[in-house]
Amino acid sequence: MQQHTLNDQPQGVIPQKFGGIPRRWIVILTVVIYTAVFYILYGLTGRGIGALAILPVILIGWIFGLKGGMIAAALSFPLTFLLLHVLGEAALYRLITEAGGIAGTLALLVIGAIVGRLSELSKKVKQELAERKAAETELRETRDFLVNIIESSLDCIVVADSKGDITQVNRAFLNMLGFTEDEVLGKSMYDFFIKEVGTYNSTTGRTITLDQDFYDATIQKVQELIKGGTISNWEACYLNKNNQVIPVEQNVVFLFNKQGGRMGAVGIIRDITKRKQAEEALMETSQTLVALIKASPLAIVVMDTAGNITMWNPAAEQIFGWAEQEVRDRPFPFFKEESREDWRRMFESVVEGKAVRDEEMRRLKKDGAFIDISVSSAPLRDNTGEVTAVMAIMSDITEQKRLQKEIILVSGREQRRIGQDLHDGLGQVLTGVTFLSRVLEQKLTSKSLAEATEAAEITRLVNKAISQTRNLSRGLYPATLESDGLMAALEELAAGTENTFNISCNFTYNKPVFIDDVTVAVHLYRIVLESINNATRHGKAQNITISLDTIYDKCILTIKDDGVGMDEPPTHGKGMGITLMNYRARMIGAALVVQGAPGEGTIVTCTFQANTNKQGEAKHGRRTY
Repeated sequence: MQQHTLNDQPQGVIPQKFGGIPRRWIVILTVVIYTAVFYILYGLTGRGIGALAILPVILIGWIFGLKGGMIAAALSFPLTFLLLHVLGEAALYRLITEAGGIAGTLALLVIGAIVGRLSELSKKVKQELAERKAAETELRETRDFLVNIIESSLDCIVVADSKGDITQVNRAFLNMLGFTEDEVLGKSMYDFFIKEVGTYNSTTGRTITLDQDFYDATIQKVQELIKGGTISNWEACYLNKNNQVIPVEQNVVFLFNKQGGRMGAVGIIRDITKRKQAEEALMETSQTLVALIKASPLAIVVMDTAGNITMWNPAAEQIFGWAEQEVRDRPFPFFKEESREDWRRMFESVVEGKAVRDEEMRRLKKDGAFIDISVSSAPLRDNTGEVTAVMAIMSDITEQKRLQKEIILVSGREQRRIGQDLHDGLGQVLTGVTFLSRVLEQKLTSKSLAEATEAAEITRLVNKAISQTRNLSRGLYPATLESDGLMAALEELAAGTENTFNISCNFTYNKPVFIDDVTVAVHLYRIVLESINNATRHGKAQNITISLDTIYDKCILTIKDDGVGMDEPPTHGKGMGITLMNYRARMIGAALVVQGAPGEGTIVTCTFQANTNKQGEAKHGRRTY
C-alpha cells in the first residue's frame, strides 16, 4: 500500500488531521484557549493584550504550515476586535492603541508565514531523512541478499575492477582453486591462467597437453570479450593450488558506468571436470564401437525411421557388394519388388519398438546372385525413449544353409538305408527265428514237454520284435510315402503310434491334399513324426490328433496332443527337434508355429501352399497325396 505524507500534498495545503486529531477541533480548541487566556489577562490587567495573538498564530502555523499560519494571523485582528467589542465600547480604540492594530496584524502575518514555512521545511527534512534511512535499509538488505546468493551459488562468481584485479569472489571459486580469500583478492584473473605451453595433470585424472593452438584460441576469446563486452560458454583452463589443470566453462560480462566507461567485469565460472570425464568416456566407447563395427564379420547397417541407410560397415559391403556411398541415404537395394512388402512389415515392427531375432531371408547381391541371410534387428532410442533409428545385424548363411540341406539329405538317405536294412535284413532274420521257434514249439507240444510253453513265449516275443522293427523301419524309411502318398503315410503313422505307445492317435482331413514333390512330403512327414515323438516321450500325451485341412490355397497341417504342455514358448537354439522342424518348414516355404501352455498340451501348426494339380503326379510317376 502507498504511504501518504505531507510531501504528497500540494504546497501550502492544510492537512486534514494532525496527530490523529481533526483540523476543526484543533482550530476550535485554539480559539477557545485563546479567548479564555485573553479574558483572564483582561480581567487581571484591565486591558486587552493583542500580542497574545502571536501564540495561536505560531501554534497553528507550526501544525498546519504556511497557509494555516497566515490564515490564523489574518483572523487574529477581527477576533481581537470582537473580543474587545464585547468587553467595551472603546474596542476599536483599544485595539489600535493597546492591541497593536494593523501593524501588529501585519507582523502576525509575517510570523505566521515564517513559522508555517519553517514547519513545512522541518517536516520535509524529516520525511527525506526517513526515506533516505528506508532506502539505505533496503539497499543494505538487497546487498545482503545478493551476497547470500553469490555465496550459495554452486558456480564460481568473480568480480574484478577495471584493471582486471579481483575485488570479490564466492566460496565456490575458492574451493575450486584451493586458495584462501586473502590469496585471491587483489590479484589479476590472468594470474590463474596457464601461461606456458606444456603437459599438465588434469582434475579429469588424465594428462593433457596445452600447445600453442590453445593459447592462440585463448587470445582470440579475450579479444572477442574486449570488443563485444561479453562472451558466453567460453571453455578455458585454470590452474589450481596443486598445479592441476581445471577445465571450466565461463561467461564474462563487462560492467559500465553511466558515462559508458568500463568499471569492471563479472565472471560466472563452472567446473566441467565431470562433464569432460563423461565426454572422454563416451569418446572412448564410441571409438571402440566404431572399431568393432568396422572389424565385425557381420553386416551391420543403421537406418533412420524412414528406412534410409545411415551406416553401412565394410562387412555389409563385402556380403552384398554395394559400397557405402552407393547405398547411403537410400533404402535397402537387396530385394526384388515382390519381397519388399515383407521387409517393410519387419522394419515397421522394429520402428514400433519390437526387436527381431534370427529372421532368415533370401536376398539379392549386387551381381544378381541370391544369398541366404539371418537378420537380427532392434530399435535405437534417444534419451526420451523415442525410436530414432533401426540397427540390423546380418550374417551370410548361404553356405550354412547348403550344408544343413546336405546334412538333412544325407541323413534322409542314411535313414532310408537303415530302414531298408531293418526291413530287409533284421526283419527277415527275425521272421526266420519266428518260423523256427514255432516249429520248435510244435515239436515240444507233440511230445508233451513243459518247454513247449517257453518256446511259445519266445515266438511271441520275436513277433513283437518284428512289429517294432517294422514300425522303426517305417519311421526311418516311410515306403508308403513314396508309393501311396503323404495322406496314406500319415494314416499308417497314426496306426503305428497307437500300437507302439498304446495311446489314441487319429488322422483326419477335410478333403484330399495332393503333393507332387516327394521332398515336400518327406519334410512334412518328418515334422509330424518329430511332433509325435515329443508328445509321447516328453509330453506324456494320451491322445494325439493329426489333421490336414485345405483352406482356399493354403494347407494347414496340425498335430495336437493333450500332454503336459510347455512352460514357455520355444526359442531359437532350444531343442534340436523344434529347430529341425523349423528348418524343414523353411526349406519347403512353410510357416511353423508351436504353441502350448502347462497342463494344456501342445499344438504344432505347419501352413504351406496347396497344390492345385488334381492329378498329383510326383516326379517319380506316383501320386503323393
